[in-house]
Amino acid sequence: MLVGFVVALALSAPCESPVRISGVAFDGYLPGNPEPDSAIRLTNTDRQRAASISGFVLTERFTPKRKRAALTTTSSDQGLSSKGSSTSTTLTDDDDGLRFPQGVVIPAGGDLWVGATAWGFIKVWGTPPAFEAAPTSADVADLEGQGSFLRLPGNRGTVALVDEGGTVVDFVAWDNTKEVLWSEDDFSALPWKGGPVPLANTSFYGWKGQVLARDRAEDGSLLAETDSALDWDSGFSKKQLGDEPTHRIERMGQTNFVSTPLREKARVTATSAPDNNHAALVDAFDAAKKSIRVRIYEFTNPKIAEALLKARARGVDVTIYLEGAPVGGIADQERFVLDRCDKAGIRILFLGSTKKNPIKPRYRFDHSKYVLIDDRLAIIGTENYGRTGVPLINTYGNRGWMVHIENPRFVKQLRAVWDADLALDDKKESPFADIVDIRDDAEDAYGMPYRDPLFVPDDTVQRGRYERPVKPVTVDDVVGLELVLSPDTSLNESSGVLGIITRAKRTLLVEQNSIRRRWGKLKDDPETEGAVPNLALQAVVAAARRGVQVRVLLDSTWYNVQGDEDRDNDDVAIWLNELAAEEHLDLVAKVINLETSALQKIHAKGVIADEGEVFVGSINWTENSFKGNREVGVVISHPKIAGYYADLFRRDWARSRVFEAPISLPKATVHVSPDATSKVLQRLGKGEHVFVVGEHQRVGGNWLEVRLPKTDDTAFLPVGAIGVPTASAGEALHLIGKEAIIEGVVVATNVSDRRIQLRFADAKRPPFTAVIFTKDIGKWKALGLDPAQAFQGRSVRVTGLVRTYRGPEIIIAEPSQLTIVR
Repeated sequence: MLVGFVVALALSAPCESPVRISGVAFDGYLPGNPEPDSAIRLTNTDRQRAASISGFVLTERFTPKRKRAALTTTSSDQGLSSKGSSTSTTLTDDDDGLRFPQGVVIPAGGDLWVGATAWGFIKVWGTPPAFEAAPTSADVADLEGQGSFLRLPGNRGTVALVDEGGTVVDFVAWDNTKEVLWSEDDFSALPWKGGPVPLANTSFYGWKGQVLARDRAEDGSLLAETDSALDWDSGFSKKQLGDEPTHRIERMGQTNFVSTPLREKARVTATSAPDNNHAALVDAFDAAKKSIRVRIYEFTNPKIAEALLKARARGVDVTIYLEGAPVGGIADQERFVLDRCDKAGIRILFLGSTKKNPIKPRYRFDHSKYVLIDDRLAIIGTENYGRTGVPLINTYGNRGWMVHIENPRFVKQLRAVWDADLALDDKKESPFADIVDIRDDAEDAYGMPYRDPLFVPDDTVQRGRYERPVKPVTVDDVVGLELVLSPDTSLNESSGVLGIITRAKRTLLVEQNSIRRRWGKLKDDPETEGAVPNLALQAVVAAARRGVQVRVLLDSTWYNVQGDEDRDNDDVAIWLNELAAEEHLDLVAKVINLETSALQKIHAKGVIADEGEVFVGSINWTENSFKGNREVGVVISHPKIAGYYADLFRRDWARSRVFEAPISLPKATVHVSPDATSKVLQRLGKGEHVFVVGEHQRVGGNWLEVRLPKTDDTAFLPVGAIGVPTASAGEALHLIGKEAIIEGVVVATNVSDRRIQLRFADAKRPPFTAVIFTKDIGKWKALGLDPAQAFQGRSVRVTGLVRTYRGPEIIIAEPSQLTIVR
């Protein structure tokens, strides 16, 4: 159908057509030749006037492997691109290709998709294309031509857009092989300079299902073209911070939203886990009158389900949309919770696939966590609906952040994301092939209440040691609001996550579940491994280098600090601290001490700049979170909201001990800042112990940051004032390279021909081990002790140099290094 494209508007002159090829989906998800979901996007770069494409042709005729006799070069003063090249390549009337009918125009600044088939395009994109090549739908206009789509081979190919007079308006060539076969000379007669776009090893995901997309600015406009491969590489993995205005990659079916920052009156409430987010969320559900739309990665908390069931019982329309393949699969507890909701009339949908329809989803994971209530209130957070993320009792849980936003224009933006991603009709059915009904298949992952016949639902309420929970903070004021979406806008350099970091002038606080030191594949791609920058981490380092005070606090759950993975959170913290020492930066990083902070984990993904702006959302700092997942967040500009989360950060920082140490000098002074001339806050004597929360290596000497007694305030002590540090097994990772005393319980003793390994705290994933090599065992036996048995289950104290080998360890060469405490 031509509605929306055949319009009577002022048109650009054909000889200077502003239309460009802006996307080629050359390797689709659906089987066939050509693939039914393959597609090409055209964009009108003129944002003031519509542009005609009457009689224009899409063709592969200029692919070098094919006959080149039809190529003719003519002298012209019209030019082939906006840069006015004096050479043109013409297409004769008998050349194959797909021709647009007369009267077709693209609106000012608009896009137009051409699909191989309407039905294949709809399955992947959720909406019909403007045109299809094969006549499969009476509702979609057909192109004139051979009746089948361009071949668009996955290994290498070309597409040309030729105007009605036979001049090539735009051209793109790509090669997805390790050895590019085409030379620059193959395209010398075309509006193209150099070789094809080299695609091998440029994407974390490979190119199946990925759109070869022209580079864009943050406002969605195409960047000024060079008529070369450089116009198509913004999302490539090895691009550095500062290389491009945005770094997104585009996969088939994904949206292309543009950030529309607001600054206007809004009511915003800041909440947190474990302090208060459960009560605030349930209160919002209880206040719903018409509709609740929930989008969540995992849902296992029956107490939250009860609030939604009550809303449904009073007539509220409730829809829950979840990730269909979370890491570890859908838990039986979630199946149980969702089955109750489904039977009560709540619509349950998943992003996923079934055996009957094994399409690959548009997003690697739907990791977003937001709610829309009555199209009046948006709730965006970091937490899944579990016991630790949204705990009923606020003495136990994760550190999580969640904001409630009432502003019509902001809510409208987020509702547009919901509508575009699900495209539900009046019966709440979706055209997307990757939207799965909970009852689609009784034998698959979605259709059963639970899979383990011995499963028993768990509705216990857990309690912990988290003290003095805080109350929410609400502002009703002029507030800055910017919706941030992965993959659409989250890697924009001047907005979103990178933007808030870049704008920081004085202070930058980062509290994160996961930061990879570098991106790229782990082991199976040696050309990519280690060469892919973590752009957000680059921005943090850049902030420190321009004089911003930076603090980074990371989660320390075992899977984030694995000893055999050298780019996890603990390695990021070590690397940042070493960099700070080398360059004298005011930058300190650490992983949280979950025992002393009384938290289950850091699940927040937050950034606070100058205590005036804060990012709250679901984006972990992994490549997949930025480039492959659907993630949702918001940058809020208001000192009270940012201050609320800054206070929580300072609390977590101050309560997160890295080690304890005795004062070794007769007298020591604790200062307000790492400066010997600053105000003295505390005087300590020899033998008194300090609770150390950070080490600062800067110009003017090395300092320890210590927690002041009975407060969450910190101050500074010279490093030379302390003796040998004492630490728990979990704190040993902070002491690598230092002499220390580690105390804990030996929970497992592993014996081999080479050594005896004493494992502390966790038998399978010990945070610390003590190692006795076989050659030293005789020293113990001379004392009547067999180290293979003597320490099992005992509380011990180990002294020595903390090294790292798949985790922190001390090698015990002498019996005097190990003392049984009890």
